[in-house]
Amino acid sequence: MGLRLRQTRRCGQHELSAYPRLFQWPYPCARRVRAHPHRHPGRHVHKNQGGSGPQILHQRRLHRTAARPQPVCCLHNLRSDQQPDRTAPRRIRLPHHTGENPGRRTSGIPRRAARIRQVSAVSRILIVKPSSLGDVIHALPTAARLRCRFPQAHIAWLVNDTLSSLLQRCPVINEIIPFARHHARQWYPLLRRLRTERFDLVVDLQGLLRSGIMTIATGAPRRIGLSDAREGSRLFYNEIVAVPRCHAVDRYLCVANHLGCEAGPVEFPLGLPSPVSDLRSQISNFKSPIAIHPTARWPTKLWGDERFAELVRRLPPDRVVLTGAASERDRIETIAQGRPNLAGKTSLLELAELYARCAVVVTNDSGPMHLAAAVGTPVVAIFGPTDPSLTGPYGNRHVVLRSAVDCSPCFKKHCVHRPPMECMEQVTVEQVLAAVNPFLV
Repeated sequence: MGLRLRQTRRCGQHELSAYPRLFQWPYPCARRVRAHPHRHPGRHVHKNQGGSGPQILHQRRLHRTAARPQPVCCLHNLRSDQQPDRTAPRRIRLPHHTGENPGRRTSGIPRRAARIRQVSAVSRILIVKPSSLGDVIHALPTAARLRCRFPQAHIAWLVNDTLSSLLQRCPVINEIIPFARHHARQWYPLLRRLRTERFDLVVDLQGLLRSGIMTIATGAPRRIGLSDAREGSRLFYNEIVAVPRCHAVDRYLCVANHLGCEAGPVEFPLGLPSPVSDLRSQISNFKSPIAIHPTARWPTKLWGDERFAELVRRLPPDRVVLTGAASERDRIETIAQGRPNLAGKTSLLELAELYARCAVVVTNDSGPMHLAAAVGTPVVAIFGPTDPSLTGPYGNRHVVLRSAVDCSPCFKKHCVHRPPMECMEQVTVEQVLAAVNPFLV
């Protein structure tokens, strides 16, 4: 509704007969002045004709041209025994626009940045990285640099309960907070626990909606996330770190650089224990074993059981050992063809110790591939739907085999290309053998 000026018959005053409610008192732009006829001789009082209602104080009309009428302020001086007349016209004084927003902070430091700078010491840090196995391994160098930057701080890691055993001996972590992803009833107690922990700094490296909710549930004054976070999780951060398109390890290290951590060698502090007796007895006869991990989470990442079986037949039989999950032990048994099958017999730390003793690890794009790269073992990885420059084995001693199919990388769990899985089928057994042989010397 627009503003319209009209002239009253009794006083010849200009008043606003129609205006939006945002200009009505007590809006900050409209000033309320208590006028008195003796203290303000330029104003006089008019009573309503009916004897009831408020006394409206009018100001004498200024001697200006009708082309530029000046609206005046409507002033109500109410007696205690009278009720305000809601139908009486009101008048306001329009604010003088100086080009600045009166409600905006004019200081050089925003409120949020000023609040962040008040945190002088960081004593409790939380790393939010629940999954998956490869991503948790990629975040270990960032945790190591945070420990160097804050040597006296208490560092906790929120991780899936199925992966918590990987961080049990990590020397840079003080506390592991397990997250039961598939048990929704345990989420609320987890959020309450995060609130009571009183963290000073929270780093969300997952970048999803559930991790963002966990981050803001802590109530930490500093909540850091990545610029490529998804599912609206950026709404829960008050510090966003710009990350380029690069390997996941380097992306996470951008957070360490943002916090002032010194640059240094990339380390994966797993705190490997000595192998247990059962594992030692199974691999004691092997000299620099060759580990083969033929499984993966995505169906499009699988090279094929027939090709892995052919590779096992053409490798030295006294050096091959197969690994995998317990749920896939029967399928791996057919690929092993009498070779040792450790699927489901090792924990994550024992698997890392096994890979550390191997000469080479042949695998699909999977979590154990990153585990082998983290312990410094050469990896021969077969890639198809994913990009090795983003999630490949980290380091310089590894070999990545992939075909030059136009649709690769597609980042899809189910192949829609015709013929299907062409990116994986074009990688031959001879190419894998040629990549493995230099590490067998």
